[in-house]
Amino acid sequence: MIGLFIQNEIGHGVGYFITEVIAQIALGFLASLLVMWFSRYREFKADAGGAIMAGRDNMINIFRELKLVYESSAFGSAYYYIT
Repeated sequence: MIGLFIQNEIGHGVGYFITEVIAQIALGFLASLLVMWFSRYREFKADAGGAIMAGRDNMINIFRELKLVYESSAFGSAYYYIT
């Protein structure tokens, strides 16, 4: 096992590259979580601002209409048809 981390004559050992790949995957996943959280945070803030500007009841009605449009479209169904 220790032999994996010993540097060879042309550079780093195999253990270095395995560790690097695992670190890149893990850090990429964590970065994606951070971006998704920030996006959701901005979305909620925008909805709250819209509710303040347009009124709470108007925002509720708009979201209900959007739900109806979404459910009646191809995006709301289980199957997509490509033409």
